[in-house]
Order: sequence, then C-alpha cells, then structure tokens
Amino acid sequence: MYHSTNRSPDEQPKLAVSAREAAAMLCISERLLWSWTKSGKVPHLRVGVRVLYSVESLRAWVNEQSSSSSRYAVQ
Repeated sequence: MYHSTNRSPDEQPKLAVSAREAAAMLCISERLLWSWTKSGKVPHLRVGVRVLYSVESLRAWVNEQSSSSSRYAVQ
C-alpha cells in the first residue's frame, strides 16, 4: 500500500493518501482522523469532493507533534 517494500520497481510512491490509508499510517481510527481534519488539527487537502492527506505533510506533522510533546516530558 504505502510501504516501499510493497511497491513494484516501476511504481511511484504516493504523494497523497485516502482517509483510510492516513488513519492506518497514524495508527488511529478513521473517526478520530475525521475529527482532527474538521478541526484543522491535521494537514489535509481537498480535491473536488475528496479529502486527501499528503504523505510528506503527515510525516512533518508527526515530527512536529513528537518534538513539541517532548518539551513537556518529565525529565
């Protein structure tokens, strides 16, 4: 699907994924992802009526979330 080991040599990596794929990548439910999408918490884009999630933006968002939460970790 979105793992490099699952692609054939000629297949290009995906630039954006569906809500189902994004939720799986983030290990959260689609319902939680939709809630975060509606509130603007998670980066997304609309293409017509579809909501897609840029793989690059999701990676950057996860890195940002993990670095901001580590500032508040108990030492």
